Amino acid sequence: MTQGGGGAERRRQRRVPIKIPVRVQGRESDGKTWEEMAFCEDASPGGVGLLLKRSVVLGQVLHLSLPLPQRFRQYDLTDPS
Repeated sequence: MTQGGGGAERRRQRRVPIKIPVRVQGRESDGKTWEEMAFCEDASPGGVGLLLKRSVVLGQVLHLSLPLPQRFRQYDLTDPS
């Protein structure tokens, strides 16, 4: 996330381009659950960028399942995936 026109980077941790599959699960406001396969566009220890077909709102809880490389983890550092 940069300020338009070449402004300074505002993220605490730099995101790295990475394309890995992600299973995304969520719940609508009416309680109905949904699941979608997507791809991660970029990642850092503090977050990921996803391109979803479905709209989500700020504050909506999503469950992500993905093969996260060790360098992006903050825990389970000894697990293989």
